Amino acid sequence: MRWTARLAAAVGFQGVIVAGFNFMVNLWLLKRHRPSALAAFFLTQPIFGVVAAGLLTGDVLTVDLLLASAAVAAGIGLTSR
Repeated sequence: MRWTARLAAAVGFQGVIVAGFNFMVNLWLLKRHRPSALAAFFLTQPIFGVVAAGLLTGDVLTVDLLLASAAVAAGIGLTSR
């Protein structure tokens, strides 16, 4: 594997934005709301990650990714009834 500027940017984005910012927002939300009220929101994070990858980095949203996102959404719907 060869380090490139694009790879470094991707690793930085993952570490700072995805992990760091997400962790801070999750803690902030948990201080103000019950975990059970936030469960459905927390479960949507993989879907937001797929959409963000498509919008920010131009990754192709394949049929497999869209089907997986739909399966996650269906699972959220089934568990939150």
